[in-house]
Amino acid sequence: MIALGVGISAALTISIVLHPLQKTATSFALLIGGAMSNVADRLTRGAVVDWLDFYLMRWHWPAFNIADMSIVVGALLLCLHAHYGEQPTP
Repeated sequence: MIALGVGISAALTISIVLHPLQKTATSFALLIGGAMSNVADRLTRGAVVDWLDFYLMRWHWPAFNIADMSIVVGALLLCLHAHYGEQPTP
């Protein structure tokens, strides 16, 4: 998982440098930040620490952390950019 997180983050960083589209770069930055935060947790703690855990009566939402939120928001933004398209800014 560490190698996968580092590898994908490196590929996204290269993509940002080669194709600097503002909206896509923001999505990639969120993905990179979340992935590298999870990598840091794995290296320092041995596992990703999920510390946000919510309940509503008997219903339990899966535990997550801010890095997970960053990855989800980055992926959603990337899907929106892919669907609606983006033109390069001068």
